[in-house]
Amino acid sequence: MEHRRDRRYAHRLRVELRVGQEIVSVQSRNLSLGGVFIELGRALPIDTAVHLRISFDDSAEAFDASGHVRWCETQAGRVVGVGVRFDGLQGREAMRLRSFLESQ
Repeated sequence: MEHRRDRRYAHRLRVELRVGQEIVSVQSRNLSLGGVFIELGRALPIDTAVHLRISFDDSAEAFDASGHVRWCETQAGRVVGVGVRFDGLQGREAMRLRSFLESQ
């Protein structure tokens, strides 16, 4: 049985993922106060530092966060995405994310 710190919410949101100098547009599968699962057709090494810009639904507002890859998911031998744990959200960003999740 899995034990998570934060409740996950199923959300398909636009995500801009930056790894080093590379930037790719992807989608989230789910989101929590602690992190996000993003659909990505390739693996990233565990503990890879990433920066995320997550767009809240169709609004122009975006949420910025830094984090680290914690796991990769595969199906039928193919990578389908990665789980990213946020690096301790603070202040305004934490409040914005909490407000968005609680409104769902």
